[in-house]
Amino acid sequence: MNRETKIIVFGTCFGIIFFIAGTLLVLFLCGTSNLEVKITKASLTQFNLNNEKDTLNYNLALDVAIGNTKHVHYRSIEVVAKYENESFAFVNSPPYTQRDKKTTIMNLIFQGPHEVWFSESDLSHFKLETDAGVYSIDVVVTLRIRGHIHVYKREWICRLKLPLSSNQESPSPNFEATKCFV
Repeated sequence: MNRETKIIVFGTCFGIIFFIAGTLLVLFLCGTSNLEVKITKASLTQFNLNNEKDTLNYNLALDVAIGNTKHVHYRSIEVVAKYENESFAFVNSPPYTQRDKKTTIMNLIFQGPHEVWFSESDLSHFKLETDAGVYSIDVVVTLRIRGHIHVYKREWICRLKLPLSSNQESPSPNFEATKCFV
């Protein structure tokens, strides 16, 4: 093997080793396999549009469980409720630290009117769900986590099917805890 070939082989091997080591380092520093997000309880007691069809009136209660296997410092936790990709409610928590192997339950209540911009197909889907009494609501949980070197962000999506309930204190009938996905 001549000198040029040896240099190319060495450079290629070094590059592959450097790439694998870098990938493992990023996974170690930024991995989220130690986190789990799920909705453990949910209740929807109001979900309707006003006469002009541009204001959504809602009353949604959620218990969001965030569990970990190791010590985590959250810079922020943002929870956004969406219907037909239109955000209608959100909450943002202050920074806090969660100890090893703990689960934190966030009891959230979203209420109010919110101006929305639904297309004709969104309005038709809303009418179908209103007739059925069950609504498809997405909850997006965004965690900003302080890592060893920098702050990184991970987003979980929780797809819920919620019937209207008459009691805010208890979960909607037939609601099962919903695991969220990254």
